[in-house]
Amino acid sequence: MAGSRVTGPYLQVMRMHVVIIAFGALHAARRESFAVFAAVYASYFFPWRLLRDSTPAERAIGRTAVLSDEVAQG
Repeated sequence: MAGSRVTGPYLQVMRMHVVIIAFGALHAARRESFAVFAAVYASYFFPWRLLRDSTPAERAIGRTAVLSDEVAQG
């Protein structure tokens, strides 16, 4: 859930609302068990940013800055 400095927090709030709705749906479907809640929490707290294609340096300073430095040096 990458985003700019402005949209990043809103994306986190939207992700939290999805988890709340998932818990409500699980409760309504009477699928309340530790394994189900553990799976929902694991998917919420999983570091999804590690699965993206960017490196830590690209995430820290932005992909365009890294690419412009490579062009300037090459």
